[in-house]
Amino acid sequence: MTETARIGVIDSGVGGLTFVREILALCPGADIIYFGDSANCPYGNQTRERILELTFKALSFLQQSHIHVGVIACNTISTLIDTLQSNSEIPLFSVVSPAAEAVARSGAKRVGILGTEFTIAVGTYQKLIRAINPDIELLCQGSLHLAALVDQGAPEQDVEREIVSRFGPLLEHDPPPESVILGCTHYPIVKDFFVRRYPHIEFLDPAVELAKVLTRWLEQQGLETKGQGSLKIYTSGALDVYQRILEKLHIPAPQVLEHKIP
Repeated sequence: MTETARIGVIDSGVGGLTFVREILALCPGADIIYFGDSANCPYGNQTRERILELTFKALSFLQQSHIHVGVIACNTISTLIDTLQSNSEIPLFSVVSPAAEAVARSGAKRVGILGTEFTIAVGTYQKLIRAINPDIELLCQGSLHLAALVDQGAPEQDVEREIVSRFGPLLEHDPPPESVILGCTHYPIVKDFFVRRYPHIEFLDPAVELAKVLTRWLEQQGLETKGQGSLKIYTSGALDVYQRILEKLHIPAPQVLEHKIP
């Protein structure tokens, strides 16, 4: 009998639910165990050592559910994937690599990258894209506050003000980028603000590409992904924000939604 795929998902908060939405569409029969560390969000404002410490704790917690694979939905954590994988007994998937490869092969000449200041400073997206296509012009900008605003369920006007003030100069560049990577899982949650303000730009959600890559891997492993799976969500933060984001993303109510400190 085929074993049901068990997927562990880590994010700094609610942002990784954008990946959950995509993987549920492709693998409805998988069992998903999610941990969002909202108490420490955003990870982009943490040190490298602190990010690794928090992530290893989260991975250890998820592995208690005997997951087959760990998904690093957070872009900031994903920049440290090599260190994480070398210390993990299970395979880990990064949200950065699939998106970087997709945009590098897209034919776009000017690409924007938006993310936390840590993600932009580390430069993983930039390195991966240029390794495939060194001729792409990259425009990059980080934000200290947008991920936290989204994770806290801040008023819409505060979110839009941060988008315009922090990312406006890049998005209004002359000539503007043809495609922009929303390089923080929290950003696709407010993608409608980006699209409404800058309708001439294509905004890319890395979770979409990651879900495709993971689905192919699960199939190669012979794990069951069809039928009816389960969704369990744990967070170190407030549950009401997760309930609102689940509704916003049209994700069915999870079997478990629980406060948890690993």
